[in-house]
Amino acid sequence: MTVTAQQQMSAWSIRAARRAFSGLPAPQPGDLVGRWDGTMVGSPGLRRMSRVIAAFTPLRGWCGKQVEATGLVHNLVRRGDTTRQATDCWVSSSGSLLDGRAALVADYSRTARPPVKWLRGEMRWLVPDAQILGMLVFPIGRRVIGPFPFQLTRSPDRPAGGPDESSAA
Repeated sequence: MTVTAQQQMSAWSIRAARRAFSGLPAPQPGDLVGRWDGTMVGSPGLRRMSRVIAAFTPLRGWCGKQVEATGLVHNLVRRGDTTRQATDCWVSSSGSLLDGRAALVADYSRTARPPVKWLRGEMRWLVPDAQILGMLVFPIGRRVIGPFPFQLTRSPDRPAGGPDESSAA
């Protein structure tokens, strides 16, 4: 029986996710333009903890990102049977707080209110132009809480430029 990468990722500990992340190349901001479907990855307990934390923020029901050519990113959330834009952020290239290597970083400090304002998403290619492994962290002083791993998969069947037509953003 062959174990798929998705099955492996669904059982990852934080240590395994960090180890995988540290060996991946960083995308450039322009590489992500378009729609990306998102999911939290890791062990069931880690995914559950991520959902509980998100429940107290505008990112409740997070299901992906819409990335504009300008570097502006609209987080997408599910509300009932629609998908709509939620909290925005900006992406740029920077050093990772986890390992110092290059990463594409989602910065919420200019666009969101606490506690989302304190989030930082660090992203690297799992499969170039198709899948991203991201690590959501909370930098607090010299400490970094997390990471909470997530995966983004390019959505070929949805147009770049906004959420679903059924959305009531």
